[in-house]
Amino acid sequence: PSSILLYPMSDPDQLGINRQQLKLNLYSYFNDLRHDFKLNVLDARISKNKQNIDTISKYLLELGTYLDGSYRMME
Repeated sequence: PSSILLYPMSDPDQLGINRQQLKLNLYSYFNDLRHDFKLNVLDARISKNKQNIDTISKYLLELGTYLDGSYRMME
């Protein structure tokens, strides 16, 4: 999933998506990316991963969730 491009997030309510499930899915993907990020420090995909990590953080904020300093989800 390292090359996935993320687009501006549609309103989950409009799409009929469960917000909590969306948050958990995003958070799970976020942690996978972060793990990947730590493993591949010299990898060319890093900048794309960093971009995706930032984008997911923004999505989570839009869903009323932010990540604390240890990247735990806070409501």
